[in-house]
Amino acid sequence: MAQKNILLIDDDTMLLTRTQNLLEKRDFTVALARNTQEGLIALERSIPDLIILSSLLPDADAYTFLEQVKENPDWRFLPVIVLTGKNEHEDNRLMGLRLGVMDYLSKPFDEDELLKHVENILAFYEVRVQANRETEVPSQERLLNFMNERGIRTLIPGVHRLAKLGYEYPEAAQILRPEELGGEIYILESMAKTGLLERVFHDAIHMCPDCGHHDLNFREVCPQCNGADIDAMKMLTCDRCSHRSLEYKFRTGKGLQCPQCLEILQWKNLDYDESTSAMRVCNQCKGHFTEAIVNCRCMNCNKLFDLATARVRKIYSYKLIQDTFEKNPLPEPKLKMKFAQDDIEALIRSQKLNVADKENFHKETEKHIEDAGYCNGHVTILALHFKKSDNDNDLDYEAYMSLFEKIIVTLREILRQRDLICIAAADELHIVLPDTPYRMARVIANRLLSSLTRVEYDLDIHLNMAGYPDDGVTVVELLEILRLGIVSAHPFSS
Repeated sequence: MAQKNILLIDDDTMLLTRTQNLLEKRDFTVALARNTQEGLIALERSIPDLIILSSLLPDADAYTFLEQVKENPDWRFLPVIVLTGKNEHEDNRLMGLRLGVMDYLSKPFDEDELLKHVENILAFYEVRVQANRETEVPSQERLLNFMNERGIRTLIPGVHRLAKLGYEYPEAAQILRPEELGGEIYILESMAKTGLLERVFHDAIHMCPDCGHHDLNFREVCPQCNGADIDAMKMLTCDRCSHRSLEYKFRTGKGLQCPQCLEILQWKNLDYDESTSAMRVCNQCKGHFTEAIVNCRCMNCNKLFDLATARVRKIYSYKLIQDTFEKNPLPEPKLKMKFAQDDIEALIRSQKLNVADKENFHKETEKHIEDAGYCNGHVTILALHFKKSDNDNDLDYEAYMSLFEKIIVTLREILRQRDLICIAAADELHIVLPDTPYRMARVIANRLLSSLTRVEYDLDIHLNMAGYPDDGVTVVELLEILRLGIVSAHPFSS
């Protein structure tokens, strides 16, 4: 085994010296750090083959440090040994295993035992984990090739409750095959830092400062006893004298009575009005207060903490950079049937429908979006896909034109005069619906699908939708949503 480098992090100077001498006698090169900040600096200088660190350090615990290590794609595969106290909580060990800790040793440890653990882990890492690191760059190349071949310009995160950060990138995960659900984000971040992808803000999430998980329960608690069983106190206003105060000041043995005019209050909204005050009451300690404290409970590790200490992480979409488009132009959709563009457009116009080529469709849609922006309006684009269920290549020109004529006649029954059609491919139409919010567009989409299922040809039909401003604010963004099929309608869907 070639000479290995080890990073040792501990605030115990005697332990550092003793362990350094022990490891150097076995020909290991040892770098020392006394806290997590020094540890990060040491990692920046030189990537070790193994990290040995104490579970408790002056500026942070080991698990917070390992969260930062795991976020860096150059460090995330490094094996780790954690040195713990005798009373180390078992939950902390489980947390460490999720963060890639390969072994634990309790202080004080036996020197021979430490050496055996180090040698075994490095031998395992040499064979297994190092192979994963060597395939990381080819995986990035495979992902870029996959995006180019499929015409994918943007990797958009999808919500997944089981992922540590609450999001996953299904298309990237298919190629990168990360060790944990959602783990492809670390490689995507690396690709963004090296200029292979461009980041576009998508969301911000709060994470547990201890285990880094997104599954948090935000709650208001009493500032006196930290109890979460709190209620807003009611305010009553006497309609006779307009006296207004907390409800409990109106309560007497006879019921409700105004403390100022002594009027008996029997009927709500007639004798008195009821409202909610800014005053809160804790049902546990009976204390009164106006400002509740917001804290969080991590539903993954059960840690309680103040909201101000929660870690915040930005989630991005990842786009191919324009230079990448120029060097590797995205392929045009392959036509599954031969057809004459001019003949199809003439057929559409014969049914008194609006049609435009791709360039003019793009310009007209941008104009509709601009108009909608001035009046807080909506624009929806539909992508209608259709093909024969068995083999659409069997259709000759005449049969294909006959099929298309039936489809256009169906569109004429449903679409409005201001709607605009574009022939995106031989088996795909794009339709822009100006001044049309999502709900109305959904009705139009379902009517289209229901009518098209009655066409005599055995067709596979599906329809994707994208709307301004909810799904995007430019034509490019809306067409990307259409391509990904994030919002789809299906025949006879509710």
